[in-house]
Amino acid sequence: MGIFKFIKSKILSSKLVVEIKKELRAELNQEGAEDEYDLGLNQEGVQNEISEQDFIVGKSDFFEGIDVQFDSNEDGLITKKYKPIGKFVRESLDDLIRFELLDSNEVNNLQKIDYSKQILGIQYPFLRKVRISDVGKIERYWKKPVEIDGASYYVCSEWYEKEPNNDRPYFERWLRRIKKT
Repeated sequence: MGIFKFIKSKILSSKLVVEIKKELRAELNQEGAEDEYDLGLNQEGVQNEISEQDFIVGKSDFFEGIDVQFDSNEDGLITKKYKPIGKFVRESLDDLIRFELLDSNEVNNLQKIDYSKQILGIQYPFLRKVRISDVGKIERYWKKPVEIDGASYYVCSEWYEKEPNNDRPYFERWLRRIKKT
């Protein structure tokens, strides 16, 4: 995840600003910036830059399973909206992989159509192991595979959030369960 997507997906706290500075220094050090002011890394500068983008808080709270963004409109009113389900699934899965929360049993279950349908409400296995014979894009799966415990998997791209086929509640329930274990 790029640093600016990372910033937009988190609430800025003093602790987070320190982490942001470290990551920005690492990414931008090769451009010859000499100190944090050359990089624009003072805490207020980071917060002001983000708030100028008509962006109050974007939070995909990893440990709570919340997928909410708050935006301000031209009247200054704050509105609540959810990320599109595909983006939410992709970002959540990236987090689960990064924090190593998917055990081998769950990865095996996610490759089964019955489990994926019952638990996630989707019509295809959530994960499909990459095969040597795979050429080009695999239908109904995202083009870029993910790596889990050294193996590559395609992730199902068939996610809907309109009735009568709303997959969001299923995915959110599963995500909360995985995070609790």
